Amino acid sequence: MRDSAGRFVLAYSGRLGHVSTVEAELLAILHGLRIIRSHNVNARVQVESDSSMAVDLISDGCPRHHSCFNIIEEIKSLCFQLNIISCSHIFREANRVADALAKNMILSKENIIVFNAPPNCIQELLLIDMSASSNFNN
Repeated sequence: MRDSAGRFVLAYSGRLGHVSTVEAELLAILHGLRIIRSHNVNARVQVESDSSMAVDLISDGCPRHHSCFNIIEEIKSLCFQLNIISCSHIFREANRVADALAKNMILSKENIIVFNAPPNCIQELLLIDMSASSNFNN
């Protein structure tokens, strides 16, 4: 999670078990929304995912028989409760911090870890993103 200027707010990483790629992305979004709620984040929130299928399922919904129906329903409920302004697709290249956190979790034995300071595995990526963002805005 970052603020509107792209500065680090908090991060999380977790083990999801054996699930499909789209289910993993939806679970990551769900856990993120739960963390936002538990940390009483009152800011406007924009959810970004590099899975266009996950974004489409959240935006368009899915049939009751879909394996991710309950996950999507909880995501939609949390979006309604929280100040979620959008859920949008971003390209994998723009999501390197999330990818690094996911890869870092492989070495962990814990289910979900919340980081209040940037872990070592993402510090350089955050600096690169901040640099790219400031160059873009100038």
